[in-house]
Amino acid sequence: YVLQALGTVPILARSRIKKYVYDQLLGYRILQGAAKMVAKTPLEKSHYLTVGISEDKIELVPNGINLSERPDDLARGEFKKRFNIDNNDNIILFLARIHKRKGIDLLVKAFSKVEVDNVKLVVVGPDDGFLKETIALVNDLQLNDKVIFTGPQYGRDKFQAYMDADVYVLPAIQENFPKSVLEAILCKVPVIITEDCGISDVVRDRVGLAVPYELQALSGAITKLLTDRGLGNLFRQNAPVLLQKYFSWDTHFPKLYNLDLDVTKGVHN
Repeated sequence: YVLQALGTVPILARSRIKKYVYDQLLGYRILQGAAKMVAKTPLEKSHYLTVGISEDKIELVPNGINLSERPDDLARGEFKKRFNIDNNDNIILFLARIHKRKGIDLLVKAFSKVEVDNVKLVVVGPDDGFLKETIALVNDLQLNDKVIFTGPQYGRDKFQAYMDADVYVLPAIQENFPKSVLEAILCKVPVIITEDCGISDVVRDRVGLAVPYELQALSGAITKLLTDRGLGNLFRQNAPVLLQKYFSWDTHFPKLYNLDLDVTKGVHN
């Protein structure tokens, strides 16, 4: 059998004891028994190697995105109009689950340090247990008039948010492969991600910035993209080429279809 762990190999904050017990009793045996392991990123490959998976069993196959996924008839300004955002305001967009691991608290703190006029932080996504704390942080930093919570947006509404964004930021902790970053790039939005994101090496200085999970670094990156229009335009121009080269399903599906499998290498007890 072929297995893709989808970023679940490391023991992270949630249910650490249960995860440890599961791995010892069953999880590691399942991993070792696979004929091939599919890794979406070099980060995920390193997770496999850490638990003793042989490198010759690991195939690096990034996720892809359908390049026609974005509706063709979208126009800038529709999202701003719906949420009463001034046309002259720049939008820093966070579009993800509102969870501490997504780095939303770090983003709010970094945003409070950005000294650029006419900027709104727009938080789009469902509450995943951290909305109350995020709103309290916004109140404590007196950012109520600068931060907008829209709730989750799907389909066309989601892509309208990307279209009106000036910068997309996802300062997540140990994020293996965030599709939202690809969606932002598809809409030609410059992105900012953390260095431990699984696709940071591809994104960095091509279509966005990759920074440490650190307050000053993140606020500095946001300020840079809001003020350096030439850099932002370069990232927008690079977006279609990068997606086609690294993340198009036309590029990556043959890698999945033609995996060189030798099932005799698997252990099936």
